[in-house]
Amino acid sequence: MKNLRIIALSDTHGLAYKIEEIIEKQPDADFYVFLGDCENSLTGSNDLNRFFEKKPEYKSKFLIVRGNCDTDTKVPFNMVIDAGVHKIYATHGHKQNVSGGYDKIVYEAMREECDIILHGHTHVRCLKKEGDVSIICPGSAAVPRDGKPASFGIIDILSDGSFDMHIADV
Repeated sequence: MKNLRIIALSDTHGLAYKIEEIIEKQPDADFYVFLGDCENSLTGSNDLNRFFEKKPEYKSKFLIVRGNCDTDTKVPFNMVIDAGVHKIYATHGHKQNVSGGYDKIVYEAMREECDIILHGHTHVRCLKKEGDVSIICPGSAAVPRDGKPASFGIIDILSDGSFDMHIADV
């Protein structure tokens, strides 16, 4: 297996240019996981659609889950991503009530035999470990709620199976 770089981003809520800023910083990632809330609930505009109009070459590199503000029913709420020796559980997190704790999301990830969880929804950066499961919430790419700058997550899975996760400012 070769090294793999995954970019996790979430909660742009109508600010499509934030996706562009992240891509400018990480143009060569193997893929990008958008963790929901790409729509502006007031205008209905979809940030990803606007981004893909400008940069269609990136569409095939995006995996997308639906957030609580998204209306496209073709987009799943959760997905399992095969990342070599790791399995990633990606979800927005509102259905698992991540604002109230991680029990439900960890249970769902373990049921799917995943050892990494990516989630959004809270707009708060988080890197933690719950048992054998590593969790990253990249915060919000546009409207953070933790007093820190807008952010995104970087997950590097190395050829030996080890991995590193960190959060970067947009």
